[in-house]
Amino acid sequence: MANKDVALGILQAAIAIGGLLLVFIGFVLGRADREPLKGIRVTIRKIGIAGLIPFVASLFCAWQSLWVIQGARESATAAQR
Repeated sequence: MANKDVALGILQAAIAIGGLLLVFIGFVLGRADREPLKGIRVTIRKIGIAGLIPFVASLFCAWQSLWVIQGARESATAAQR
């Protein structure tokens, strides 16, 4: 039962971080659209796109937490074969 509590905590943290990152990425990309100089606009857009890396990592962490909460039935049955 303790493993599921830990997985639930990690799931909540990963979803919260993912949401914050999504807001940050939207803010940065919106700022890039308002910038008049093309060089600065490209730099700001690269920073916003680089923010997708931790966002995808948080989604992967949330997916792994759900896998643990469900009990990983498929991997257990595959190991028995």
